[in-house]
Amino acid sequence: MPKAAYYAVQRGRSTGIYDSWDDCEAQVKGFLGAKYKKFLNRAEAEAFVAGGGPAAPSAAPSTSVAASKNLQATKTPDEDDESGFIVVYTDGACKGNGKNGSVAGVGVWWGPNDPRNIAERCPGDQTNNRAELIAILRMLEETPITPKPLLVKSDSQYSIKCLTEWISKWQSNGFRLADGSPIKNAGIIRCIWSLLGIREASGQKVRFKYVKGHSGHVGNDGADDMANRGALLPILQERDWETEERQLQQQLEALQKKRTRTSFFQANTTTTSKPVTLEPASIASTSKPSSPTKPLTLTPKMQHDIPDTRKPFTPSMHQSPLKVIYAGPPLIPVNPRDVNFDDYADCLLDDEDLANELSD
Repeated sequence: MPKAAYYAVQRGRSTGIYDSWDDCEAQVKGFLGAKYKKFLNRAEAEAFVAGGGPAAPSAAPSTSVAASKNLQATKTPDEDDESGFIVVYTDGACKGNGKNGSVAGVGVWWGPNDPRNIAERCPGDQTNNRAELIAILRMLEETPITPKPLLVKSDSQYSIKCLTEWISKWQSNGFRLADGSPIKNAGIIRCIWSLLGIREASGQKVRFKYVKGHSGHVGNDGADDMANRGALLPILQERDWETEERQLQQQLEALQKKRTRTSFFQANTTTTSKPVTLEPASIASTSKPSSPTKPLTLTPKMQHDIPDTRKPFTPSMHQSPLKVIYAGPPLIPVNPRDVNFDDYADCLLDDEDLANELSD
């Protein structure tokens, strides 16, 4: 009988200890700077996850970790340096989980006596997994969006995997299990995913990190205390997750359209004027250059830099009823003698064509 193996992930998408290589590989494959190792002793695996001992290649097939050491994210702080993140802890608690009469609460912990801490009753069905997910959702709903990345620490591997691993497959198969049955808590997961999308569209990245529950970790213990307090509060009715998801999606789509328009405007707008140097011979002008050998430097003007020379024009009775709003000067001087007006003849309307256009 093969010996039990413990695959410890010290740095990956979700840190922790996994029973199979497949589960471990999902956390480290393609993850920059991943650290993981196979152990035959759980205590050693736990010590490794907590930061003890160097990373070593796994006995199972591994990804190229060494090649990724030179690839560092330039805009996102390193996970080990939490000073670059806004760090928050979430937790769910359920007394009598899976039994009749169970009560569940959600907890969010920022720090001792922090006014942002949340202790609420879990709405709807009272289960631990729902409480864990709703704790994350309530944190996202109440936390202002900032450019600084957000690091969410939870002791729920279920919640983390829902949002980092399984979500892609569920979106493609309509949130169903392998046997075709709908997954549990789909409405909550969809709403959380929409909230994460809103933060992403607003410029804030969100990461999740697993912490072992009931291990003396101050932050996790604080979130657990909030969740247990919430379980003692009055019952809350179930929320309309379908309607809420639809509203969040509308908000996300509006943000994405705004971001697309902003990107297009920035890509097509000159924010700085750079001098353009031209030889005098290449400029069509009736005036004689002050120096035949000295290049002439022109600085293109933005529209708001051009003096306002607009002159309203009202046609007389025998003229076309069309009104010229204003005629502004060209951005670059043009000599009329250099323009072949015959090229534009097809663009002009004679009196008969103009009358036909106006009568339509």
